Amino acid sequence: MRYRLSTLNFILAVAPPGLAVLWFLSHSIAGMIGWTAFASLFVVWYLSLLKSQAMDPRKRGAGASE
Repeated sequence: MRYRLSTLNFILAVAPPGLAVLWFLSHSIAGMIGWTAFASLFVVWYLSLLKSQAMDPRKRGAGASE
């Protein structure tokens, strides 16, 4: 067998509490607020990335001088 019994025991010990936490977060107000904040920050990051890629290559980066 490729995996040892200790690996299986670790997965069986960690998976149920992890799934319980994920279920709770997906069905709670705090989880919804957290996912909304994460999605909002991701959208802001993605839009700033698109904006920076649309710039002239000589003006990209923090140290760009005109």
